Amino acid sequence: MLMPHLSGFNIGGLYLAQIGFKFLTLAIPNPNKGYAWQNKLRNDRGMEVVPLSMEAMQHARQRLQSGGTVATGIDRPLDGSDHEPKFFGRKAALPVAYVKLALKTNARVFVLGFQTLADGTIVVDVSPQVEFEHREDTHDELVFNAEKVLKIAEQHIRLDPSQWMMFLPVWPDAKKEVPTI
Repeated sequence: MLMPHLSGFNIGGLYLAQIGFKFLTLAIPNPNKGYAWQNKLRNDRGMEVVPLSMEAMQHARQRLQSGGTVATGIDRPLDGSDHEPKFFGRKAALPVAYVKLALKTNARVFVLGFQTLADGTIVVDVSPQVEFEHREDTHDELVFNAEKVLKIAEQHIRLDPSQWMMFLPVWPDAKKEVPTI
C-alpha cells in the first residue's frame, strides 16, 4: 500500500488497523521526538510502525514474501537521492526504495488516497493494481515505476489539493524560483 500524505493518511491507517487489517508501516528513519510520539500512538492503536532502516526493509521483505502487507508514504522528500522521478511534471526528490522492494518480492502494489469530506467522513480510495515493469537499467527501472505510482498519487491530490499534507520541499529546483524576502 503506497500513499501520499493526504489529510486522512493517519486516520485512515488507524481505521484499517481498528477493523483488524494487519500491515507493517515503514516510517521516516531517525524520527524526532514528535514523530516518535506519533509512531507510539499508531503502534498503541494497532498499527505496526517502524522507522525505515536496513533491518526494517528486511522485515518488510519477509512480510511481503509471506503474503503480508506493507504500507508506506511516497511523497516525503529524500535528501541526496540520485533518483528524481517526475511528480506533477517536475523532477522530485522522492524515494524509490518501495519500487525495489516490490520488484524483489513480486508484491502486488496499490496506491491509496484519502479524502476528508465536509462532514468529516474519510473516503479511502484504492487504485487498481499497479503493474511494475522490469528494465535492463536499474536506475531507469526504479524511476519509471515510481513515476507510475506518482501519477496515481497526483490524481488523489488533485481531488482536493488543500488536503495534501506535505510541507517539505519536494522539488529541489523549485527552491530557486521562490523569492526571498
